[in-house]
Amino acid sequence: MAGRGLARLRQAGIAVELGVGASEARRDHFGHILRVTIGRPMVTLKLALTADGYAAGDEHDPRLAITGEAANSAVQVMRSLHDAVMVGLGTACEDDPLLTVRLPGVAQKPLRVVLDSALQLPMGSRLVATAREFPTVVVATTAAPAEREAALAAKGVETTRVAADPTGGVDLGAALARLGKRGVTRVFSEGGPRVGSRLIALGLADEVALFSAVKPLGRPGHPALDPAAYAALADLARYRPLAPETYGTDALRRWRRVG
Repeated sequence: MAGRGLARLRQAGIAVELGVGASEARRDHFGHILRVTIGRPMVTLKLALTADGYAAGDEHDPRLAITGEAANSAVQVMRSLHDAVMVGLGTACEDDPLLTVRLPGVAQKPLRVVLDSALQLPMGSRLVATAREFPTVVVATTAAPAEREAALAAKGVETTRVAADPTGGVDLGAALARLGKRGVTRVFSEGGPRVGSRLIALGLADEVALFSAVKPLGRPGHPALDPAAYAALADLARYRPLAPETYGTDALRRWRRVG
């Protein structure tokens, strides 16, 4: 219609009302809107934490099973609504996740993304072992060794390189922009405490979902977020809290970025 659709409808005597459901439509298409306007996909940050605020135990503790079956099923649904699932190297090494959608009758295969500045993802990890079945990309810095890239490629893992941030890690903004260029509109970040805190600090976490269990860890562990991230979530100028939800014995608290 070359931009003349509304005028032609009105000329034909058809009433046209604008703005109906505008806020809902913006939320439903927010990933596409962000990708078109600023070049990056929407990011949903999801973390699970114990009642005393820990996302994992100490360095040598076994992997924690924090949430129950109902919450875990909700996470699978959330994964299925995104184009990509993203984690940091620490989560990839410590949890050895699959990052797949495991729902009956759902065949969706989101892109699996690992933020790995030096290409240290273990060759024996489940992510590498299943890379030919489930698309997997590792985001590294330009300084990562070429031989590691070749070894991962031989296993079916794609590598993409971006600039490093001031700490030497992957620049998150650049990583998201790279995903946007390949058509990704919605990223589900399960990247762990460090990645989560950085996403919030940089204003890149558009929605935050924290699943809280009723059972405490009861000893020192890895905090789910750093104090600055919690302060940002409490700042109404930066994040707006949404209505809490309950899944079995687990509570879900959600925030939406302002702007």
